[in-house]
This record gives sequence, structure tokens and C-alpha cells, in this order.
Amino acid sequence: MSKTFAVEEYSGPLEAAREWSLRTGLRLVCLILVLLNTACSTTNIASRTPGDGVWINLSASSATMKALKDPKTWMPAAAALLIASTDSDQRISDWASEHNPVFGSQSGAQAASDNLRTVLASSAVITSVMPPGKLDALLPGRTGSLATASMAALATSQVTGALKDSTDRERPNGVDERSFPSSHTAAASTYATLSAQRVDGMALSLTHRRRLKTGFHAVAAATAWARVEAQAHYPADVLMGFALGNFTAVLMQESLQNSQRPVWFGIDRDRTTDTFLFQVGWPF
Repeated sequence: MSKTFAVEEYSGPLEAAREWSLRTGLRLVCLILVLLNTACSTTNIASRTPGDGVWINLSASSATMKALKDPKTWMPAAAALLIASTDSDQRISDWASEHNPVFGSQSGAQAASDNLRTVLASSAVITSVMPPGKLDALLPGRTGSLATASMAALATSQVTGALKDSTDRERPNGVDERSFPSSHTAAASTYATLSAQRVDGMALSLTHRRRLKTGFHAVAAATAWARVEAQAHYPADVLMGFALGNFTAVLMQESLQNSQRPVWFGIDRDRTTDTFLFQVGWPF
């Protein structure tokens, strides 16, 4: 009897973890399908009379699949699912918080994650306003790049918040149930990817561009690990946050700047309800 009770007592948390992983996996699949459906649908607002709204014709491309196929999207996402499915999340989290191999303490890791994210946010702003081809001036025309970075950061924040509300995963430190995915990591990954994209257009040697891009993503990875050491997130949380941030940055960059196909976004007023609407549409 005692053996049977012990097995049942031990298997309970594992079964709960597997059930959470399955539910979260299904939600992520649904999220990807929604993104694909959104990107593949054309919102025909090009023929609309703006009326009370302001409508802007941008440029877009078939960006969703490119964002999904990017290794910095699918590789961490696959790793997150693998870790969650093998019940390794708790073991890795416990080991990291106990040994603090990189940042020395949980408080140090918490502070590091905040500081590293701020560094990447600054790099995204600086590289967005830096003109291509030379490094000695700022161009007013680079405001488009800054707008893209702002939209990517906002989109990442909104999607991350929605997933946190939907999954209700308790943090390792038990503070709340907003562990999945890591918003710190998602933001850091978005900033790192945007910064790396901007570096490609700068008047730097190939070696320097590679070093800068590697550095950006390394700082994002360090931010992710700091969240694990701080016991703010499990490894799967930060891996999926990394994937989400990269996906959003690539999607926004490709949709808003790198294509000649029309995309529209704007704010309009619904006269029947006297409410303001924000809409986005682009062809896939």
C-alpha cells in the first residue's frame, strides 16, 4: 500500500505538468494558425474612403512563413516543447536557481535581466535612427525604421500578455501565474533581431556586422538565462519568449519595410457607435 501511495503521490505533479504542456502546445498551434490566417487574408481597405480616419499605404510581403522558418523562431520553440514534454523544466529551473552559475544570485540575475533588456532596447533605437551607408549622421527619414521597431515591440508585448493570461502558469518562485512566456525574453529577442537587421545595412565590414549581430542575440540569450536563474521563469518559458520575439520582429520588418505589396493600417471612427477602430491589413 505504501509503495502504491508513493507512486501516485509522485506521479500527480508529473501528470499535471504533462497536461499543462499539452494545453499550452495546443494554444500555441492555435496562435500560429491565427497568425497564418491573418497574414493570408487581404483586408480590402484600399478602396475605402478614409472619412474620419487616417489610412496609410505601406509595403508588405509574404512575411509570416519567413518569420516562422527563421531558425531563431522554430529552434527555440522546438526546444521549449521538447523540454516541457520530457519534464525537464523543473529540474533545470531548480539547478539554475540553486547554483546561479552565471549571475551569482537570484537578485543579481533579476537585476541583470532588467539591465540587459534595457541595453537591447537602446540598441534597437540607435540602430533604427542610424542611416545606412555611413555612421556620422542621423537621418530624419529613418523614422520609418523607428516606427517599425515600436510596432514590433508593442505587438510582442500584447501577444505575450495574452498568452500569459491564457496559460496561467505559475512562476517557479510562486509570485503569480504569469510565467509563460517570458516577456523579458520576448522583448529582448525582438530588440536583438531588429538591431541585427539594421546592422546589415550599415557601412561596416562583414566581420564587424557578424560580431555585432552575434552580440545582440547573445545578450538576448543572457537575458533569458537570467530569468531562469532568478526563478522568474522556467526554461520553456524563456525559449518560447525568444521564439515569439524573433517571430514578431521578422514579421514586422518584412511586412512593413521590405516589400512592394500594399499593406494598410490606420485609425477610423465608427459613426454608428462613435468608437475608434484600429485596423491592419496586408496580402500574403
